[in-house]
Amino acid sequence: MIRNMYLLLLVLVCLAGCRREPSVDAETLLAAMSQEADLVVTEVKIRKIAYYDSDATENIVLADPTTWRIGSRVAIVPVDIWLRYGYDLRELTLDAVRIDDERHAVEVRLPEPRVVDSGYAAEVNADEVVSIATGLRNPVGHETIEMIRKEAYEEVMQQDFTELVGKEVRYNAENVLGSIVRSLGFDHVTIIE
Repeated sequence: MIRNMYLLLLVLVCLAGCRREPSVDAETLLAAMSQEADLVVTEVKIRKIAYYDSDATENIVLADPTTWRIGSRVAIVPVDIWLRYGYDLRELTLDAVRIDDERHAVEVRLPEPRVVDSGYAAEVNADEVVSIATGLRNPVGHETIEMIRKEAYEEVMQQDFTELVGKEVRYNAENVLGSIVRSLGFDHVTIIE
């Protein structure tokens, strides 16, 4: 009886020590990565407070009385912008994936992170817009508010988001790719620069 238990214990130790060798080539690994996780992104919401001053924006030509204005207009418009920033794993190539058989690991060179999707709310909350007019001027209208919002959106989209969320997106990519490579029999994934 004790002999059988020792034999069973020996078999269990041997099975636990035996590791399953990954039998996946780079093409299969790349296909799994692209299929199981086509995008690795972080969603970012930014509130931009846009300021409009007619004195700085509108052109007045002294020779043309139609451009003359008596008074000025000022508007403060909040713009809620959302974007998804990260990696499109469908852009990975065979050159970007390397299998290290000795370490049972995979090395991946990710494509450059980019804005995958973005936009801002279609409707304006009139309660949040501050519009002041002096002299004989009317307050800023809907058309001007839309122009202000569009310019604020374009200004935000010019930013480099790597500093803002680059580490988070890379961490997400390591987790997603790590779970994929572990399911294929590898121990871990390394993101290389």
